[in-house]
Amino acid sequence: ADVEVQEFKQQAERAVEEQLPDIFKDAFGNAARVVANQALQATASMLDSTLNSTLSIVYDSVRGLPEQCTRLREAMIIRVKGSSGSVSASLANFESVVSDAHVEFSSVWGSVVLALEGALVAVPAALRVANLGDLASASDAWLGDGNGLLGLAGEVLAAVKNISSSVAGIGNADIEKAGVQLKTMNEAVDDFLEKADGFGYSLKHGFANVTATAATTFHAAADSFSSSDQTSIAIVKAVSDSARQLGKGMTEAASATGVKAAPAER
Repeated sequence: ADVEVQEFKQQAERAVEEQLPDIFKDAFGNAARVVANQALQATASMLDSTLNSTLSIVYDSVRGLPEQCTRLREAMIIRVKGSSGSVSASLANFESVVSDAHVEFSSVWGSVVLALEGALVAVPAALRVANLGDLASASDAWLGDGNGLLGLAGEVLAAVKNISSSVAGIGNADIEKAGVQLKTMNEAVDDFLEKADGFGYSLKHGFANVTATAATTFHAAADSFSSSDQTSIAIVKAVSDSARQLGKGMTEAASATGVKAAPAER
C-alpha cells in the first residue's frame, strides 16, 4: 500500500509539472536561486564582520604607534643634542635613549602579539563556520608561529632588541669602538625595517587572499569584504610609518653624537 501511495504521489507531481507553464517553472527556479544567493551573501557579510572585528583589535593596538614613534624620534634627538658637550656624554645619552625606545616600542608591540594570538583563534574558526575548511587550515599556518604572522611579529620584536643590544656599553667606548658599534646599529636598524615590512606584507596579502577566496566561493561582489581589506591596509600603514619614524630617530640621534659610524664592509 505504501508503495502504491508513493507511486501515486510521483505520478501526480509529474502531471502537475507537465501542466505548469514554462514561465512558472522559470519563476520557481529563479526564486530558488535568489534565496540561495541571499544566503551566500549573508554568510559573506557575517564573515566580513568577524574578520573586520578581529582586525580592528589588531589595529587598535597599533593605531597610536606612529605618533608615539614620532615623539620618540624627536625626544631622542633632543636628549642627545642636549648633552654636556663631551662626546662620551653624548654617547651615554644615546645609549640611554635607544634603550628607552626599545622598551617603549616593545611594550606596544606586545599588544600586537596578543591581538594576533586572538586572530589565530578567531579567523580559522570563522572560516570553518563558513564551510571554508581548506582556507581555515591555510590560515592556521599563515597566522601562526614560524613563517606565520605571529612568528614575523616576534622577529620584529627581536630586531628592536638587537638595535638596543648593538649599542650596549657605547657610553664607555672609545671613538673607534663606538664607530664600529654605530655601524652595527645601522645594520640592525635596516634589519628592523625589513622585518617590519615583511610583517606588513604578510598581513596585507594574507588577508587579501582570505577575502578574495571567500568572495569567489560565495559568488559575492568584489567589495563584499572591503571592511576587512581596508582595516588590514590601515594596520600595514601604521606599522610601516612607526618603524620608519623609530629607525630615523635612532640614526639621527646617532649622528647627533658627533661620532661617525665605521664604513660598511664591502
